[in-house]
Amino acid sequence: MSNWEKSLLDEAVNRLCNAPHWKKRLAGWNEGQVLGFAWHLAVFVEPFLSYVLDGTKTVESRFSINRAEPYRRVASKDVLLLKGSGGPIIAVAEVTEVTFYQLNREELDRIRERFGEALRVEDEAFWDDRKASCYASIIRISHVTPIEPLDCEKRDKRGWVRLHYQPNLFFEEAGPA
Repeated sequence: MSNWEKSLLDEAVNRLCNAPHWKKRLAGWNEGQVLGFAWHLAVFVEPFLSYVLDGTKTVESRFSINRAEPYRRVASKDVLLLKGSGGPIIAVAEVTEVTFYQLNREELDRIRERFGEALRVEDEAFWDDRKASCYASIIRISHVTPIEPLDCEKRDKRGWVRLHYQPNLFFEEAGPA
């Protein structure tokens, strides 16, 4: 676990402390309580990030050739930090439902039919680009809450990162007794 994860999550929790849903949801974090969910950093490109923020995109999709995150690594009740590509974290959302697919042409068509509107995909090229994918994660989100922009030390090209920090897993070395 990187130290940047602890600092990032502590600051995100601090920025959410006045939002009613999040105040209740994150109660106990600062006391070191395990809250029973995982944190994820999800990187978005435009216009999809704006669609999430304005509430017209309520489902996120991630397609891959390999079993890459978030495939089978995200669950209902997990919390997403929403980051623009090349920018800071600007919002937080809660995962309300997740479905995973091993894809074939028919399954991709079913995903398009069932979730297309909620995904806010308006370009045929989006679906053409996903024809080579073998796996899909379909993630319904809610409680999208903008926060003051929060810089993040993540510098690699991954579009999704499951963060590993949990309060009870972080031990500072004890000083002399």
